[in-house]
Amino acid sequence: MQFAGDMSHADLREIRLDLGKAGDLNGAGQLANKRLKLLLNTRNFNPQQVYSKLPQRLLAGKISLQAEAGNQHLAANLREQNFRLQLDAQHQDAVLELRSASLQSAAGKLALRGTLALDD
Repeated sequence: MQFAGDMSHADLREIRLDLGKAGDLNGAGQLANKRLKLLLNTRNFNPQQVYSKLPQRLLAGKISLQAEAGNQHLAANLREQNFRLQLDAQHQDAVLELRSASLQSAAGKLALRGTLALDD
C-alpha cells in the first residue's frame, strides 16, 4: 500500500488485502476530514472462509466502503457464473438499514430490504 498526503488528507493507493483462503481485495481509497473511502476489487472472494455455513464460491466484483464516526456505508456487487450478490447497507445512529440486497442464481432471486434498530 502506498500513502500520499498529510494528517488531514491521505490518498491510499495500491491497497492489497490478503484474506488467506477467503481471497484478496485490491484497490484504492482516501482518508480526509475523518472520513475513510475505499473502493476495492476482488476476483476470488470465498465467503465460506468468512462464515462456514455459506457455500464455497469464487466471487468477483467491487466493494465500496465509506466510514466515519457514527456512519458506515457498504455497497457490493459480486458475481460468479450464474450467481450474483448485490448489497447496499448503512449503519448510522444505532440503526442498520439494509437499503437493498439481492441474491440471484439460475434457480431464482431473493430480494431484501429493511431496518434494524441496534440496542447498546
